[in-house]
Amino acid sequence: MILSQRLRTLRESKQLSRIDIELSTGLTLDLIVNIENGHPVPNLDILEKWARALSVPLHQLFYEGKDAPPLKNLPGRLTADQIAEGRINGK
Repeated sequence: MILSQRLRTLRESKQLSRIDIELSTGLTLDLIVNIENGHPVPNLDILEKWARALSVPLHQLFYEGKDAPPLKNLPGRLTADQIAEGRINGK
């Protein structure tokens, strides 16, 4: 699903209007309408505000389901636990 469609679908599933999103995020109504119509692609700051307004974790704007998809454990990549512990370079 395209991000703009996902944002609209989530908003409608929560029975929120675009005005509700405007009031919750501080974004202009024009920007909200444009984003839901696919122009422009929102930046991370806007997506974080939108996720808070919908009361959903940020990953749900991209993925269906309650849990984020697992990250592939690629060689050299820190695990989520290592990142949370503040490890650098796997140390």
